[in-house]
Amino acid sequence: MVIVAALCGLTGVGAIAATLMKNDFIAVVGVVTALSLLVVTRSFGHTEFHLMSTRLRRLAGSMTSFSAPVQTVLHDEKLHLNGDHNWKLLWETLTEFAQRFEMDSVELMVHLPRIGEEYHASWKRKTHTPNHDEWKSEIPLIVHDMRVGYIRVAGAVGEGSICKWISDVIGGLEGFESELVCLIEDLRREKPADREAALTETHYESLLN
Repeated sequence: MVIVAALCGLTGVGAIAATLMKNDFIAVVGVVTALSLLVVTRSFGHTEFHLMSTRLRRLAGSMTSFSAPVQTVLHDEKLHLNGDHNWKLLWETLTEFAQRFEMDSVELMVHLPRIGEEYHASWKRKTHTPNHDEWKSEIPLIVHDMRVGYIRVAGAVGEGSICKWISDVIGGLEGFESELVCLIEDLRREKPADREAALTETHYESLLN
């Protein structure tokens, strides 16, 4: 709150200075400085800034990929938005599942603001599946009646019986689910829920929609 109040004062001083000196650029500099400090101090917008910068880098990479050698995996990006827990093994389990069932892309979002953990990762491979033939699904991750995030998967439908193929895909996620439950239980024991952190849950809820 002190940081926010100080930055509000900064923008106010900038507005007054711009009026007295008849130079709107001073007010713009004050606002940009305040927003930058909010992001740097993680008071506001830090998560959104990381997600936006990751997508911009991915877009820039796709625009220049014509000069790079052909790769099977187009990108495999991990972003620790908050906390210090190691989610690498869980993510590897999910990407192994995606490769085994020849998925075109998979995305993981772990959302645990009450214990200070936020993790996002995405994986995409080169595919020749037309977009209109690709199936997509968003699966909520529920542990002990608590939503802890989601996974999004996309790919071509397998050959043979569609019912058997779907059954195999669901069965392929069992290892990931078991690992996720164990990780969440360990985290809840190590990091008891912080009451103050619960106030930020509304802000992060938009990431799950």
